[in-house]
Amino acid sequence: GQSSVPQDLGEVSVVNSGDHHTCAVRAADGQLRCWGLDNEGQSSVPLYLGEVSAVSAGGYHTCAVRAAGGQVSCWGSDSDGQTSVPQDLGEVSVVSSGGDHTCVVRTADGQLRCWGSNEHGQSSVPKDLGKVSAATSGKSHTCAVRTADGQLRCW
Repeated sequence: GQSSVPQDLGEVSVVNSGDHHTCAVRAADGQLRCWGLDNEGQSSVPLYLGEVSAVSAGGYHTCAVRAAGGQVSCWGSDSDGQTSVPQDLGEVSVVSSGGDHTCVVRTADGQLRCWGSNEHGQSSVPKDLGKVSAATSGKSHTCAVRTADGQLRCW
């Protein structure tokens, strides 16, 4: 299950847990390993992925930032479009997978972009949010830290 750490994992640099799965980046080679529930393919790391710098496990999906180029890749359930990465994102510094939505912080301009379910407004980034330095996605909400004043905003 999601709590059974693979014995051959070794040292890790990043770890993140979703509803029923866990993912970790191996420190030695930057490779991503995921385990636990895989009913939607959320624990099946794509072969093309290569080294990753960040990972976020969501409800039934996973997203990672590729170390080379900072591109986001997502896999698993796409029931609400949460793994359908917009083509115009560019390089990202932060990724956060929620229940059925995903958010990233774009490196070039610090803007938060979200996609997937918007049933509770969780993917509707406030127009006055501005640049952000951190973000996190819950089951049906999103929070971000504004770069300008360090204030936390949630919706």
